[in-house]
Amino acid sequence: MDKDVAKSNDCLAGRESFSVLSGTFPHDMRLPAALLAPAAFFLCPSLPGAVLGFGPWSGGVTHEKAEIIAKLPVTAQPGPDEGLKLELSASESFEESRSFPTLPQPLANPSPYIRRFTATGLKPSTTYYYRVSRNGAFDPERLGTFTTTPAPGTAHSFSFTFGSCSKTGSDSPVYLTMKGFAPLFFLQTGDLHYEDVKSLDIKAFRSCYQRVWSSPTQAAFYRSTPIAYTWDDHDFTGNGSAGGSPNARVVYDAYLENAPHHTILAPATEGLITQRFEVGRVLFLMLDCRAGRSSEELPDNASKTMLGAWQKKWFKDELSQAKERPLVFVVSSVSWVSPASDKGDNWGRYTTERTELSNHIKKLGLKNLCFLSGDAHMLAADDGANNQYAEGGGPGFPCLQAAPLDKNGSIKGGPWSVAPIAPGPEGGSQFGVVRVTDSGQDLKVLFQGMDQGGTEKMRLEFTSPGK
Repeated sequence: MDKDVAKSNDCLAGRESFSVLSGTFPHDMRLPAALLAPAAFFLCPSLPGAVLGFGPWSGGVTHEKAEIIAKLPVTAQPGPDEGLKLELSASESFEESRSFPTLPQPLANPSPYIRRFTATGLKPSTTYYYRVSRNGAFDPERLGTFTTTPAPGTAHSFSFTFGSCSKTGSDSPVYLTMKGFAPLFFLQTGDLHYEDVKSLDIKAFRSCYQRVWSSPTQAAFYRSTPIAYTWDDHDFTGNGSAGGSPNARVVYDAYLENAPHHTILAPATEGLITQRFEVGRVLFLMLDCRAGRSSEELPDNASKTMLGAWQKKWFKDELSQAKERPLVFVVSSVSWVSPASDKGDNWGRYTTERTELSNHIKKLGLKNLCFLSGDAHMLAADDGANNQYAEGGGPGFPCLQAAPLDKNGSIKGGPWSVAPIAPGPEGGSQFGVVRVTDSGQDLKVLFQGMDQGGTEKMRLEFTSPGK
């Protein structure tokens, strides 16, 4: 018997049943290695001798560095990390590997079990394998991998997946479906979980991340695919939440500690997780549409904001320099395309600020933008025909929408040039695949809205003129 299957079956012995891939199996059933091996330690995180309890997962991957976060078993003795290190190699056999020590956590009272590593000095467009070891011992089932991005400014074709809104700890097969597309990274646009935590205790937020890590399908996906993640409301401070929530600082600290990420650009006093990163000639601007937001119930005027003063100025400054970029993806956790009369959770309730930003984009003459969003439990796309929020019309950039990863369906916003598709009330899984083909001149973008099994349900294609 495959040793990984044996470990998993030993772990499961004595249990009535366990759930994996949304199915329930008797404890004495022997599942194939192809299914269990990627998830063995996540089904039973406290196997004797395990180096890790959960993780690892990667994020903040650039052309030269990557961030890795993992959790030690609860049986580990808190204290110095003697012999604990991240091993990284361009070979799956770890020939000519390099080692990196744990880094200090950015909190005054960090978890005694979460460990953070940053791998530096990496080569562009290179696939690396990583594992966490202690005194030479490691968990073979926890081998991770990622591919660095191409160097900034170089023409390079790539693809990524994106989506939002997943039941807490979902084990939907959609994660393995996305894994099969071998994306360069996964853009998680919010609602990583649905716990709506109100507690002021950071342990409550840590447990949410642990439940995500505990999912067999998510664990397998995140070990193979780096994440770029921004929150929305359910994984911020609750349904419809805005800035100024009593526990906003707690969720911010939990994000810094538990989620691998690109450099946070806003001052810590803002509590924003605003980020940017580059993939070859393509720029990604990740907005935080929660921590700086005014209440959606306030009158829609110049004082009402989705972004907050600091982030809006930063965004405008980035847009002012964006004409030099062949293509810019703007990540907004909520939909940009929405009528002003809409009562949904989107930019339709912040129309004064949306018009201000649209006027700015129109004045700059930008023809290279594309918005990516989640929140609404549907697939949808607009070619720019309905994105006419500037005074006198425009700016007319395309907008792409992909959700839910594992929830019931909902239709919000619009109108859309490609009609929305949503799961029924029983729920379902959908995601987006974006393929960027860079010829060195213009850039062609193909968006495919996919169902749980990877069948295309819609598409939109457009070309960015490049420089």
